[in-house]
Amino acid sequence: MPWAVFKDTLRHSLIVTLLWGIGMGALMIFMVMITPAMQGMNLVDLFGSLPPTVLAAFGMGDGSQAALDAIATPEGLIAFGFFGKMALIFAAYPVVMGLRATSRDESDGNLDVTLSLPVSRSRVIIESWLAYAIDIVILVLFMIAGLFLGVAITGVELDVAKMSVLVLNLIPVLVLVLSATIFVGALISKRQTVVAIMTIFVIASFMIQTVGAMVNASWMNVVEAFSFFTYYNVQHLLADGVVPANVLILLVVAGVLVLGSVYSFQRRDIAV
Repeated sequence: MPWAVFKDTLRHSLIVTLLWGIGMGALMIFMVMITPAMQGMNLVDLFGSLPPTVLAAFGMGDGSQAALDAIATPEGLIAFGFFGKMALIFAAYPVVMGLRATSRDESDGNLDVTLSLPVSRSRVIIESWLAYAIDIVILVLFMIAGLFLGVAITGVELDVAKMSVLVLNLIPVLVLVLSATIFVGALISKRQTVVAIMTIFVIASFMIQTVGAMVNASWMNVVEAFSFFTYYNVQHLLADGVVPANVLILLVVAGVLVLGSVYSFQRRDIAV
């Protein structure tokens, strides 16, 4: 049956995606609702008294005056609060979904049954990836809905267009993490090992971005290029909007990882 893997994957992942979407949407509503209270706390004066390295460590941009000015706006408060240190939570979703592509069924002993059907290994990878990529889009749409609902409830003056761009820019980042998880799962049969590798990958990327904001050295710029969080810079997105080159880099790397997943998965034995 054409697209059987895609349809089955989308159907089985829909409930999980809806639950994640409701949770992320509710969290977005909460952030919008507490924004007026946070604006009344003179956070700019507080943050302005801290060293730039401390601000960077707490995810408040690079500690520059531009970052402080951004924090003074409702958009900046939500952006740095919701999309700064919360980034690790967002990265968890595509890892969970990516494990479902091959690793979970292989660990449970069900993948060999699936492959005994008239379904090629490349279809398992590509159609699963497409289904989970759509799940990511659904999750992001829930977050945007939460943003609009929060503004409607509170009446906060918020540039929803700018914030929507910030949310939509999560898609290429999450797609990259999804592709990386599927790639590691295509290389390695043990789910626990895949989880460990992806955990290290996500945390290392996050730490590189955090430390990179505190270190002013040319060699650190090279290291930061290997962190996917570098290509989702909240401060730059607020100031300049979408950076097409960053989006392109994330999507190209994701595409290469998917092709690598197909190549690797076709050439290794399946654990039973």
